[in-house]
Amino acid sequence: MKETKQSEKVTIVIKPAANGDMSPWEGGINGVFFRVPRCVAVEVPVELYRLIEESAATEKKITEDFSEYTAIAGKKLFD
Repeated sequence: MKETKQSEKVTIVIKPAANGDMSPWEGGINGVFFRVPRCVAVEVPVELYRLIEESAATEKKITEDFSEYTAIAGKKLFD
């Protein structure tokens, strides 16, 4: 029988999305896809935890970088 390497696991709780969306976080590593519920403590492999953290950092940066373009008044692109 083939022995599989057991990955180290961590317990995490994913906050709701910035817009309040409570749909599960979805992502994959090496063709294995995961659906992780929000606001519930779950145990995940460290590799998935790192991917979730990277995803959250990217989402935050995008939100900050483009917030002035999505404001009600918008941003003036041309004079």
